[in-house]
Amino acid sequence: MKKALFLLIMVLLTSQLELCCQTDWQWAYQGANNDGYGFIRVDDIDRHNNVYAIFPYGNSIVFKDTMFYHEGFFYNNANFAIVKHDANGNFIKAIDVFSPSNAMLSYHARLLVDNDFNIYLALEIQDTVLINEYVFVPETSYGDVILLKFNSQFELLWEQQVYGPISDNEVRGIYLADDNNVFLEVLHKGNPYVFKSVNFFDQDTAEYKTEMISVMKIGPSGNLLWRKEIRSTELEYIFAIHSTVGENGAYYCLGSAEYPIIVDGDTVFPSNDTLPAFYYDVAFKSNGQVLHSIVNYLYIQYYEKSVSSNGDYFFSAYISETVVFGDDTIVYDPELPTLLIGRMDTLYNPVWYEKLTGPLNYTFRFKLDLKDDMLFFSTDCRNSFEFADSIYDVGTKQSVLYGMFTADGELIYTKIAQGSNSVFGTDVKLDYCSNAILSGSFKGELIAGSDTLIQNDLSREDNFIAKITDLGLSKIDLGPDTTIAVSESFDLLIPDYFSNILWSTGETTNSITVSGNDLQDGINHIWVDAFQGDCFATDTILIFVIDNSGISENENNEIYFYPNPTANTLNFYSELGLNLFNVKVFNQFGVLVLQQGLLSDKIDLINLQNGIYIIEFEYKQKVTRQKIIVRK
Repeated sequence: MKKALFLLIMVLLTSQLELCCQTDWQWAYQGANNDGYGFIRVDDIDRHNNVYAIFPYGNSIVFKDTMFYHEGFFYNNANFAIVKHDANGNFIKAIDVFSPSNAMLSYHARLLVDNDFNIYLALEIQDTVLINEYVFVPETSYGDVILLKFNSQFELLWEQQVYGPISDNEVRGIYLADDNNVFLEVLHKGNPYVFKSVNFFDQDTAEYKTEMISVMKIGPSGNLLWRKEIRSTELEYIFAIHSTVGENGAYYCLGSAEYPIIVDGDTVFPSNDTLPAFYYDVAFKSNGQVLHSIVNYLYIQYYEKSVSSNGDYFFSAYISETVVFGDDTIVYDPELPTLLIGRMDTLYNPVWYEKLTGPLNYTFRFKLDLKDDMLFFSTDCRNSFEFADSIYDVGTKQSVLYGMFTADGELIYTKIAQGSNSVFGTDVKLDYCSNAILSGSFKGELIAGSDTLIQNDLSREDNFIAKITDLGLSKIDLGPDTTIAVSESFDLLIPDYFSNILWSTGETTNSITVSGNDLQDGINHIWVDAFQGDCFATDTILIFVIDNSGISENENNEIYFYPNPTANTLNFYSELGLNLFNVKVFNQFGVLVLQQGLLSDKIDLINLQNGIYIIEFEYKQKVTRQKIIVRK
């Protein structure tokens, strides 16, 4: 008799690598881009998986029954709309951000949604700005930064400004802290001839001459909890490239400089000012203390980074010279540019990395998002290129390569997002149910689920946001169907990521023990439903239980009789769903006592006395015999 004992462990993702598969689109939403400037950008996704995107536009834009229109010509998409879609792509609401002075508002505008569904908007203004019925006037005309807080209905709760009489301020980012407060990062541009002053929410001030970066932590009422500075010691630039909040709650600021920098007023590094331009990484703890200040002189241009719960870095980068990276030498070839994606420890020592090499240009880079230490990525691609030791050929159409790594660098899968002509990816974010929200532009036709986007003017591009199917982080898999004996048991396990769990057995823990003694002989279905916020996952496993207290001589592992011993009825099960033919039952003396031409599920033995019998049958054109016991 077949005795199978499986340890059915939940796996988060399939380990089968899929190369160049078509995207599993769910929906897409199109935004016109009539003058060829500006891109739709998905800035945030709330805990109900509503999507908040910034749609730049010139003098008009339409969203179903909502239209924003302004007289005149607006260069470079001066205005923008904040648009909210639900998790199924349905349009919910849009608010208009309009600049009568034709200042380009969307370039550095940043938005986030907190855990209470309040909306924060940070943008630079030099003149009056209208946001729906609200009017905002800068304190000066030198480039002020305004921070606005709205409730979930886009009703204004408060406004704060970063300003100065001759200051030039630039929004570099706004991020949600782990305690539901907000981090705001502002770049203050220097002036070689005069000291500048800057005011922070009328709660703090600073003077500077060289360029300076301010990192602020802001409370829910607009109060400044703390502010930290990164300054250049010389008049040359200091630049903020990318910042993020790590899964450990710290704030990480990645940038570049040409001269030593001062962090938090008392840390100057590097000490040798003859060194060439360098990249810096400054991290602040949630309470404002400096976590670390790291300088990297490698010829590696870091584009983005995400930080894991233990402080390791997931990064994307581009090499501009031959570099030594850990124990490896990565050779630079200007004809075949190389992108890097990988993980480093807290001291920038490589843990693992992969290369993408091909006919790229400056617009190509990996975009990253991190969820539970699983790294999702996307990058533009075309023609033939090599990635992670595999060769891809997507043809001449501009496409988007995306996929996922485990924390240890295992490439789970890659897929290709394509349209009828070209698709460009500008950003990617994961929602709370592990779906990917992709923003970008396209030409021609883009079919995404039940949505078809069309842009037939191939001299320009239209923008889009789209949802890609569940990537697997919130899926559960109880494993394959299996067979056990009555005396056997095994564990079923799903990750504790889910906050509400219900098994068919009535248990609510993330693991249960299944025992053959607790199940019926034959087929049993065990299922689990799991919830995490608005995310739902379920799976069912079929368990075939065989009474193994009798003796079996059947070595055919595709068919089973149960129960054995039996009192009156002998059930039959085939893993292949096949029937038995010419079924005969013989007693221990070889006398035929029962005969049945076809057996699909069971045979009646009620007229047989206690004893040992042989059941003979034709199965897949072969004659097979098995011993059975009748015990009443």
